[in-house]
Formats: sequence, C-alpha cells, structure tokens
Amino acid sequence: LFVYRYCCDITYLNFEALIKQIYHPSLEMERSGNDNKNVNYLDLNISIQPSKVIVSVYNKTDDFNFSVVSLTFPQSNIPLEVGHNVFYSQILRYANICTEF
Repeated sequence: LFVYRYCCDITYLNFEALIKQIYHPSLEMERSGNDNKNVNYLDLNISIQPSKVIVSVYNKTDDFNFSVVSLTFPQSNIPLEVGHNVFYSQILRYANICTEF
C-alpha cells in the first residue's frame, strides 16, 4: 500500500496544480536537484535507469554540513536492548526499501 502511495504521488501528471490545491499560497515549494532521472522523495532515493527503476534509502541528514548521531551509544543511559532494536529496525527498513543491495 505504501509503495503504491509513493508511486501515486510521484507520477501525478499535473503536479503543479495539485500543489496549488493542497498548500497555502504563502508556502513556497522548491525543487531539489535538476535531474529528472533521480529524485529524493520522503525516505527514498528513486533513480530511473533505461530498463528499471532503482529504489534506495535517502537520509536527509547526509546533506547536512554537520554530523548527526542517529544510533545510541552503548555507554549511554539508554538500555542496550533499545539500541539493538533501533539498529535491527533500520536494517529491516533498508531491506524493505531497497531494490538492489
């Protein structure tokens, strides 16, 4: 269901008209990147190749000019099981999103 929703939003033909219906005129929509074959959408990086569509994980924090700690340190006050579960859930997320490894 979510994959269909992603594709539905991306392939909408009259995207500018849709934006005007959804968002208030004071909100300015900006396009990121100039490449029509590669787009970052939510947590996905979608690349259109001649014979296939490749989907991979996009992490917005990679574009920041500072480092972001997304996993807990074992020495922190957070229970060790929580850190393991976060790591495990990210691996499952990558496996569900990516079309190639």
